[in-house]
Amino acid sequence: MNIDPNQANMTLELSELALVKVGGKDAAEFLNNQFTNDINDLMENHWQFNGYCTAKGRLIAVMRLFKFADNFYIIIPESTAQILVQRLKIYVFRSKVSFEILDMSFYAYLGTYTAAEVATKPEPQEFTPINDGFMLNLSAQNERYLCIKDKKIEHADNLISGEIADSYWRLTEINAFIPTIFPETIEKFIPQHVNLDQINGVSFKKGCFPGQEIVARLHYLGKSKQSMQKMDLVSETEINAGDSISHPQTQKPLTIVDAVKIDNHTYQSLVVGQISE
Repeated sequence: MNIDPNQANMTLELSELALVKVGGKDAAEFLNNQFTNDINDLMENHWQFNGYCTAKGRLIAVMRLFKFADNFYIIIPESTAQILVQRLKIYVFRSKVSFEILDMSFYAYLGTYTAAEVATKPEPQEFTPINDGFMLNLSAQNERYLCIKDKKIEHADNLISGEIADSYWRLTEINAFIPTIFPETIEKFIPQHVNLDQINGVSFKKGCFPGQEIVARLHYLGKSKQSMQKMDLVSETEINAGDSISHPQTQKPLTIVDAVKIDNHTYQSLVVGQISE
């Protein structure tokens, strides 16, 4: 399967995402005490990046989060949705918080905006409610939208589905330097390793969250020795998230955040390691 990284004007039917609904009168306070970003800074009709860490500052998840009506919604890989929910439930105690993984359909619109799906075009970092879901604008630089619906789209121009659609989606995330945490990479990275702070996914002004002391200490007292970079890799063997490889030039160790195969031997990837001299 070859992937054209320059192809545009596509509608992708995605199968690897999940939407988690968090409700209850204590939801805002609870999530703010758990996640890396400040929920109180979330403006109306906006979404934000967030991370969820262990007590040692290691990421369990990276997500997009938004609020609509009295509920919060988390966009996360389907493979880690249940892991996230089960982990959060451990810390609910007496808080009035509920969790539900919704049965939704996901579509990514790449390239020219498809006005048929929603009358009002959301601005970058914003979302628009639609009759049966939401439309999010994911990028200020490129036309990239995520549509979440409670039913499948029957007709769409240039619709691509299946494994190739999910590969194209992950490629757009790689090109946008957006890290994804898969089951294979849970607890491998701290937020600064995957540049979560650089995409406004970490607040250093809010109160405590799991791992906050380690994350804040690195921010204020030091500099991360590891960082995330985009890299084209050539390999005869398959490359997957969580794999450990050597830098092609320096031979320093790298960890794969995500990688998409674009031809027989070439992968576009995000990697973490001591890349610079």
